[in-house]
Amino acid sequence: LDADTLRAPLSRLVSTQGVTTLEMLQFRVVLEGATSHLAAAFRTPEQLDEMRDALADLQSSIQRGHEEWSRADMTFHETIARAAGNTLFVTCEDVVRTVASEVVAETVAKFPDAALQLQQWYEWHARLLDMIESGDPEGAGRQARVDIYEGYALILNEDDRRVLRMLVDPRGELTTDIDAPMNASRIAIRNVSSH
Repeated sequence: LDADTLRAPLSRLVSTQGVTTLEMLQFRVVLEGATSHLAAAFRTPEQLDEMRDALADLQSSIQRGHEEWSRADMTFHETIARAAGNTLFVTCEDVVRTVASEVVAETVAKFPDAALQLQQWYEWHARLLDMIESGDPEGAGRQARVDIYEGYALILNEDDRRVLRMLVDPRGELTTDIDAPMNASRIAIRNVSSH
């Protein structure tokens, strides 16, 4: 099976059937949690170099606005998906992140200082890369899921936020100020010292 044969029907499904913001974020939580987990387990030194380069590009894109950020963000996540070693993940990542770029724009527009918000997101991406680089699959998968929740909870209504949180945190181990998901304090995961 050629993974590219999936791209057209998946793109059509997303564009013609319509996908809610919650559905898109749920899919990203599952997909990026899995790719980050696998990347931490299987990445090669060359793939780590690609991720570091993509992260550096992400940082330099902050001052160029959310469109440049979205492009650099897609590249960063694509390097992680490739390191996971599953071509279907790469294809799904590509389609989903194309749709997600609209959500990024909507989220960034809610903040008076977009550059500050993009800097916060960059720092979360850097933490994710640290987990992948240190070879911590469980930590990397968890970091990816939490970052999506914390990054986008603001644009969800309370019911959708609760549904997304159930997927990110099925055991109820996260603590966060849900009314200020973008504040500088990270979501704390109880018992992280064991990881």
